[in-house]
Amino acid sequence: MIHRTTLSRTAVFSLAVLVLVLVLVSIFAFVMSDTASRAGASAQLTLAQTESSPAPLLCQNIRSLDHLRAHRANAFPQNREVFGFGINRSSSDTMLIREVARALCALPRFPNATLHCPADLGISYQLTFSARSRTFPQVTLEATGCETVHGLGTTRWTAESPKFWIELGRALNIAHPSSVTFRGVARGV
Repeated sequence: MIHRTTLSRTAVFSLAVLVLVLVLVSIFAFVMSDTASRAGASAQLTLAQTESSPAPLLCQNIRSLDHLRAHRANAFPQNREVFGFGINRSSSDTMLIREVARALCALPRFPNATLHCPADLGISYQLTFSARSRTFPQVTLEATGCETVHGLGTTRWTAESPKFWIELGRALNIAHPSSVTFRGVARGV
């Protein structure tokens, strides 16, 4: 036989535990919500700062550029792509170098959306621009995949700008340049 006092103590204890759990869950939800809203505000601030940030150093100094070096990297050499030019190229043609820099600085920002990019075969180019004895931060172009460009502040891309590859090829004295020229052709194709 259960006494009434034991039953009521058990009920009171259960109710107290339930209230405590609800209070803790509410506090946790409030803290997480506040943290998430602060993170969102921080992300918006960062995006706003990026949008209004000054032009990259390279883009500010186009008129003084006088040398360009390009180096091709292949993350997957076992794919054995064939190229019509060597792994390293350079140019001292100031007019063409400055056209490449202008084209780079005019590339659109990488979209903030879900994209379905072609296969990334690991072909990239590191471009180093210089003016007299000053060397600017390296710019890296991915010739495959989403064709992103890094080193100019915000990420940009060449996928919607096929003429960029023509400009780069002309500056590097590559015959009949196109985006395909810089991606390479699979051996045996």
